Amino acid sequence: MLVETGKPIVSRTHDVRGNTRNGSHDCWQALCNGLGEPLFKRMILVLRDFRECHLGELSPELEYLESYSENIKAYHNFPGDKVLAYYEDIVSDFSVVIRILDFIGIAHNIQEFDMEFHQKKSVMIYHRRRFSHTRNNLLDFRHHARTASRKTVEEIENHVKSMLGKVLCERYLHRYFNHLLSVEKD
Repeated sequence: MLVETGKPIVSRTHDVRGNTRNGSHDCWQALCNGLGEPLFKRMILVLRDFRECHLGELSPELEYLESYSENIKAYHNFPGDKVLAYYEDIVSDFSVVIRILDFIGIAHNIQEFDMEFHQKKSVMIYHRRRFSHTRNNLLDFRHHARTASRKTVEEIENHVKSMLGKVLCERYLHRYFNHLLSVEKD
């Protein structure tokens, strides 16, 4: 449920830097005050397969992956409490949502939560805003990558690797690159 009054407990963004197309400040300034102190006590990073994120966009420009990479860097350097969650796990395993609610300190009663209703409502909100290719199969986590050319997918992978480097790719994106390696071996 969205609360329209009072102080918000979650500040949500797709790009911790703000709108990078308009020359905004860097991500660390967005997360910290001018003294380098965090604006927030906690941070949650939700990651989705970067190939799906990029291929689902309307623009083929690889620069759109900068916000994805900068979010990972900001999370990695964040000095406060933090939790990493993967989109695929949130969709397929509600215990991840419970872990996030516990981390934020939001009381919940899972027995009173109508998962099917909220799942359908969330999909329809997204679908109205942007067409949902997987609304009838929420577990199809590789829809866009599967239909893209191998060359396009390789360009995306190489771009992300160049922006993040080996250490951050292995630490945060290992599941996506491991999946890729197992597919290539088949």
